[in-house]
Amino acid sequence: MPEPLRPEAIGGTRWLLVAVTMLLGATLFVAIFAISAAMSGMEGVMRFQHAELRLPDASGEFQPEGIVRLPDTWSATGHMLAGMREYGFAFQGPDDPEEGALLLIPRRSQSAKVLLNGEPVYRDVSFGMGQALRWYQPLLVSLPPEDLRRGSNDLVIRVSAAEGSRAGLSPIAVGDLRVLQREYAWRIWVQNTFPVFANLTVLAMAIPLFLIWARARGDFSLYGIFALSVSIFAIRSMHTQVAELPFDAVWWRPLVTASLGWSLGLVFVFLLRFAGIHRPGVERAMALYVVAGTVALFIWPADRVIADSSLFWYLPVLIAGLACVGAFLWQTWQEPSRNRIILSIALLCIAPAGIHDALWQASIIPFDSILWMPLVMPLMLVAISWVLADQFVRNHVALQSLNRELQQRVDDITTELAVSYEKKQAVERESIKSAERLQLIRDIHDGVGGRLALLLSNIECDVLSRGEIASFVREALADLRLILTARDVGSLEEALEEFCARQRALLGAAGQTLDLRVAPDAKMLELRPRQVLNVLRIVQEAVSNAAMHGGGSEISVSCSCPDKQLLEVTIRDNGAGLRICEEAEVNHGRGLRNMKTRAAMLEGELDISSLAAGTEVTLRVPLAELPVKGRGAHE
Repeated sequence: MPEPLRPEAIGGTRWLLVAVTMLLGATLFVAIFAISAAMSGMEGVMRFQHAELRLPDASGEFQPEGIVRLPDTWSATGHMLAGMREYGFAFQGPDDPEEGALLLIPRRSQSAKVLLNGEPVYRDVSFGMGQALRWYQPLLVSLPPEDLRRGSNDLVIRVSAAEGSRAGLSPIAVGDLRVLQREYAWRIWVQNTFPVFANLTVLAMAIPLFLIWARARGDFSLYGIFALSVSIFAIRSMHTQVAELPFDAVWWRPLVTASLGWSLGLVFVFLLRFAGIHRPGVERAMALYVVAGTVALFIWPADRVIADSSLFWYLPVLIAGLACVGAFLWQTWQEPSRNRIILSIALLCIAPAGIHDALWQASIIPFDSILWMPLVMPLMLVAISWVLADQFVRNHVALQSLNRELQQRVDDITTELAVSYEKKQAVERESIKSAERLQLIRDIHDGVGGRLALLLSNIECDVLSRGEIASFVREALADLRLILTARDVGSLEEALEEFCARQRALLGAAGQTLDLRVAPDAKMLELRPRQVLNVLRIVQEAVSNAAMHGGGSEISVSCSCPDKQLLEVTIRDNGAGLRICEEAEVNHGRGLRNMKTRAAMLEGELDISSLAAGTEVTLRVPLAELPVKGRGAHE
């Protein structure tokens, strides 16, 4: 509940409430009438308050019915309430017809067709259709210079409307392009742009209120009631922007009419509960009337919904609203509080708008009047949202104060956990490095160490020649360099470049060349030392096979990452082809099997294919399967 003000401040607060309300109300009225007067008094514009009315006869020909004053509200005259009407105007053309002119129709309902000197210059797409609904959208029509006359011009506006609709034509204006464009822009802003923006804003404000209510329905029931009423009102208010009915008017009109009662009924319940007035009987009575009225609207004759709803729907809703607003204001007067005062000011400011639009619904105010509720109702909804947000923030601040000590303890524990986690990560990183070093040591032991042990045994048995001893040593050194390269380089590109640089010196002596190409997408690709070593051993074996068994003169190594998820290394030569290599493999060793085994250790695959001239060995490794440096969980 809102906190009451101090007793000694109540008197001044009440008069402040009255003064602020009167000031805001006066400002609103002055602004509306000042803008309207300024627009009506613009120079260079001819404004027509009367027109020659013509009605269609049985044959469809339009016959004169006399002069009618605009706005011509069909439901308020003795003429037909559906079909078409034609309005004739005569005006003097500009001195220079080539300059052209504009026609501004602030309100036509439902659709219109415009003829200038017998030539059609505008026609709504849905002209003559019962589903048209453009009653709240101003229309600006360009009068073509070729159809304008220097003297008298005849202007005809035909209006079509469905049976039972609120139809008619407002006063029109013809004149200077720039003046009417400004007036049209103002009307578009007031009648279309601002209401749409305001209603979308209201819908956006309802979202957090719904979320708050959903998390604690019992404690925040007022939030849910208000959010629902706001959403219904905002969606309902958008009906003034509809150009074409989404479904049949028989369902559209009752739905639009009933939705206002649902929205305002929820607002009334909210006001009573916020003021601390608990009247379950009154709330049930309002709910019953809204439900019964909604049913009545849908079963009422379609051609009488608009005409009769003012009496049995809008008038009771207006009376109930005034009663609820009065009860809220009286409660605020008795027990003032800051939030109640804010809502009271908002309610007093929108009351004239509600009365104005209610009179409009009853056709007492001309149908071309600008509706005030879509303009000022969002202001009240903003005020209520602000009050609810203020209460929520106050409760939130209080909870923060109560939980401050607990939060500090949680922060301390979090800091300790972060330090502990960082230590654990450091230990894991060191463990990974140790495992890498151990694996390299094993590679040295199994590779270089094994070769040296075998060499020592053969030397002791004196079974090797000096050339064979030198070959053993060279192989051991090459293996050691390969291991060190895998351990010390910063990227796969560097490892391949260092390996190829050493191999070129050996191949050059035999008249063979070795070319290395690393695609931009594979540059600076960093793998684990063990992974680099497996790639290098596969490349070494493939290059060795190509040089020793393939018989080619050109060998190339290419490295790329085609789709950033796959590492692809290709070794190609121009030698004898796959058959010769397979024979060499059967006769001389396990090279191909070792290559496939190392590819499997990389979670990849090895493809060996014969070309028209030569052999191609392709290693494909999914990068997602590799804990790449900078991407793995432990680096």
